[in-house]
Amino acid sequence: MKKLPIAIIAISLAAISARAQTFADPSVSNYWYAVETGYNTSGFTGENYINPVTVSGGYLSAPLPVNGPPSGDNVSSVLNWIFVYDDGTTNTESLYNGSLIGNLSAQTAFTATFRLTLSTPAGSTLDPSQMWYETGGAPPTVRFLFEAYDPLLYASTGVTPDLHWWSNPGAVDLTTMANGQDYTLTVNLDPALWSDDYGLNGTNDVAGFDYTLANVLDSGLSFGAGDGFQNGVALMPGVTGSFDLGNLTTVPEPTSLALVALGLGGLVLIRRRK
Repeated sequence: MKKLPIAIIAISLAAISARAQTFADPSVSNYWYAVETGYNTSGFTGENYINPVTVSGGYLSAPLPVNGPPSGDNVSSVLNWIFVYDDGTTNTESLYNGSLIGNLSAQTAFTATFRLTLSTPAGSTLDPSQMWYETGGAPPTVRFLFEAYDPLLYASTGVTPDLHWWSNPGAVDLTTMANGQDYTLTVNLDPALWSDDYGLNGTNDVAGFDYTLANVLDSGLSFGAGDGFQNGVALMPGVTGSFDLGNLTTVPEPTSLALVALGLGGLVLIRRRK
């Protein structure tokens, strides 16, 4: 694919208004969840849903679990994902319906700004030995995830899509993020830039991708490595910190379709914020 001049991409993004969830209002903490999974030497021990999460200073903060050296692939806990969920309440749906949950068919991209806040010296990055993650395959990353409603609801549609879609390859390697530095990840809602629970690219199930996008139950950021985008990450002893989300946004259809064609077709954009 021919790369676009940076100036064209910048113009296109600036011309598109976005519906963002910022975290200037701490009261939204009740609508957001962080998920940690627990392990011991025998394997999986369960999930811990953290709600409400901590919201202060304009960021949603999820503590990164700290673990000892793993026994095989087993650690005490890992952070798997941060998300907003359609719980059916008026408050949640009035805030997020059509932008982060519900029918997102009119949206063209997800974008989020986030940072790591660590006990390591300011401006440094994590040494890979300071973070637990499944080795082999993908490095420890954060990426977008959205999911649809219960498959029983598909019975009348004749569509049986997979429920889970991860941005792929659109992700940020956590061990390359400078401490306290904001990063912005933007991924177009083009099926070619997403993969499902079976690892299949969205172009293999466009109908399923579109159906899921029209019936979003939850959306957010997913953490994983190795052969899993949601199998979680943790810090090793000697480092403490949190993953802080500054905003999570969807980008609606702009008034100028020409700008979509120029600027967002197949776009994955990672920006380090100054």
